[in-house]
Amino acid sequence: MKFRKYQAGSIPQALQAVKRDLGTDALIHKTRTRRKGGLMGIGGRLVYEVVASEARRSFAPYKSEVLKCPQNMADASFQTAAADSGGELAKKVMEIHRIVSDLVRRDTSQSANRVPADLREAYLHLLRQDVSAPLAAEIIEALSGRLPPPIRQDRHAVMSKLAEILAERIAVCPDDSPAGRDGRPAVLVLIGPTGVGKTTTLAKLAANFKLKGKNRVGLITIDTYRIAAVDQLKTYADLIGVPLATVLSPAEFIHAMDQMHGMDVVLVDTAGRSQNDTRRLGQLEKFLQSVSADQVHLVLSATSSQACHRRILDQFGHLATGRLIVTKLDEAETFGMVCNVTAWSGSAVSYITAGQEVPDDIARADSRSLARMIVGGYDAS
Repeated sequence: MKFRKYQAGSIPQALQAVKRDLGTDALIHKTRTRRKGGLMGIGGRLVYEVVASEARRSFAPYKSEVLKCPQNMADASFQTAAADSGGELAKKVMEIHRIVSDLVRRDTSQSANRVPADLREAYLHLLRQDVSAPLAAEIIEALSGRLPPPIRQDRHAVMSKLAEILAERIAVCPDDSPAGRDGRPAVLVLIGPTGVGKTTTLAKLAANFKLKGKNRVGLITIDTYRIAAVDQLKTYADLIGVPLATVLSPAEFIHAMDQMHGMDVVLVDTAGRSQNDTRRLGQLEKFLQSVSADQVHLVLSATSSQACHRRILDQFGHLATGRLIVTKLDEAETFGMVCNVTAWSGSAVSYITAGQEVPDDIARADSRSLARMIVGGYDAS
């Protein structure tokens, strides 16, 4: 296979060059942005680079590569979309996601043919809700065993039973708010990749623990990579009326905990780490080992893709204590990811968030409510 590199002033221009040279079936292998010209990259113009090749004769063996590459494009491009004043880059990324979704749906149509005809609509509904195809097949198999064929003609009965099965499969944490022991406060830590809403979620938890739970609450942040994140948390801390400490090392963390003697719970904000940054993930792991946290919650955004969730769980999953927080449900178009991540990780959802308001827009996870979101409002009782 021969790879060719294309550079242009925008992703659409680069893709147009690929299409012109290699045809509409060309494969995109890598995308990146960089500065060209200027002094040490400063002051240069932004260049979009795409590495592509001609399409292979047989598409099927390489389908996963094709699906993965647009996702990599999206991951890289969303960061620069905001700077694109015309919005063309963001539009192109959304178009790529639409194309990928169409490919997945066409491919899964063959799987749908193996599903009982009277349950095919339910199966396709799960796929449209972004439930992974293998998991959707398992759920439909369970549904088939619980619904006699005559009842399957009743769509309401089918979807209600589907909601019931989903509720059984979505693991949620009990209402086990952390409590201090032996005179020391409980320590609750949020971890996860960048951009999933850890800091806002931490502020929501702090406000609810203090205002509703009547707990004495302290905040600690080790997110010193982003000044804006520290300032944001400081603003929340002042509004809620709780102390905030910023630490750089495990030794400073121990000192900060000593200063918070008498608190009921201490909430810890960590710096967002890319799931691909193994060095900083190692630093986070060492820090957590020194903290002796009572609860570590992995924060996931409901708007991320299946592939992204897989990578995050692979890299962060062993650091969490079996707890997941799902954020940005108000921004999501589908909700099947909740079923996916609990099945893949064996963890349970502790909280969900749907909005930016503090202390509102956060709730304890409820399996039947989440199941109803997936099926579209049918009763899961």
